[in-house]
Amino acid sequence: MKKLVLIRHGESILNKTNSFGGWLDVDLSIKGIQEAQHAAILLQQNNHNFDVVHTSILKRSIKSANIMLETMNSLWVSQKSSWRLNERHYGILQGMNKKEASIKYGEEQIKQWRRSFSQKPPQSLDGNSESLEDVTIRVRPYWEDCIAKDINQNKQVLVVGHSNSLRALLCIIKKLSEQQLLELNIPTATPLVIQFNDRLQYQDEFYLGNQEQIKQKIKQVANQGSLKQNK
Repeated sequence: MKKLVLIRHGESILNKTNSFGGWLDVDLSIKGIQEAQHAAILLQQNNHNFDVVHTSILKRSIKSANIMLETMNSLWVSQKSSWRLNERHYGILQGMNKKEASIKYGEEQIKQWRRSFSQKPPQSLDGNSESLEDVTIRVRPYWEDCIAKDINQNKQVLVVGHSNSLRALLCIIKKLSEQQLLELNIPTATPLVIQFNDRLQYQDEFYLGNQEQIKQKIKQVANQGSLKQNK
């Protein structure tokens, strides 16, 4: 049985304010640092050690990986960083509070922009914006040429990514439908273990940690654009 561990970076300063991050290179919050440390302890407790770590080129991904490796006394582990694992570019929404965006554009439209496969927000002033489909297209070569290659060489692999780069990876690995993707929400700093057969075909998955707490974290991610949240 082959395996891969996926983890979204710890809470960033824009996650803390419930704002769209995208390609903005923002730092971890204090809570995000603590989340990364806790994730590392969970991995140690469940006997997960790594030969290689893949990150994006954004500091919240790289710092989360570094904190985790330091906590695990594994700073020697090889790290590879690629823009292909970056968060999706959120266009004009980058830096905007998600509730304020829902008020401006409508809650259902924000849900579609956040969670659908093909819809993308309006472009930013520099002309950029991505859908999840765009992210999947750029992630696929990195999966095939780097991550899958490492797994097939029997390396223990950790990917520290972002909500949408990890959703794209799961889309590729599990061959998810657009409806399944719409309901796929990934909490911060929660290790997700993916199991494969010897032909690298998906078999199973599970989160490490308190399952009820994880369900609540997933629900919170799903409700980030909701105008009814916390009422």
